[in-house]
Amino acid sequence: MNLQKLTSELGIIMEGLLSFAEFEEIYSHRLYKNYQYTDSVRQNMIETRSAWVVERIFALQHGESALCGADTQLWSLKIFEDASILLVCTDKKGTVVYFEHRDPVEYPKEELSFILERGVLALRS
Repeated sequence: MNLQKLTSELGIIMEGLLSFAEFEEIYSHRLYKNYQYTDSVRQNMIETRSAWVVERIFALQHGESALCGADTQLWSLKIFEDASILLVCTDKKGTVVYFEHRDPVEYPKEELSFILERGVLALRS
């Protein structure tokens, strides 16, 4: 599998990002106090049971040195036919800075895209 090709298929677009903090309510994470998420992420966690994805993104901020250098992180969750997932993080230049393939999971059932900027996680459209 060509990871660079897959990330371009995930539609990584940096142009036209808005300051989401001005438009949505922000919530502090209960475990990772230095990180917050927007109301749309909160709603998505409830609807798709994707809280584990959000927690994984925040947990990786402390253990992965490559992520520390990326001020803006674009996260994508791709779901394969066998229900396994690929979680990919790219920087604003489109360079993959982190990825992991995980065994099949029950939730979520749809592919997700997030942006982590200045400690706030938001959904990407």
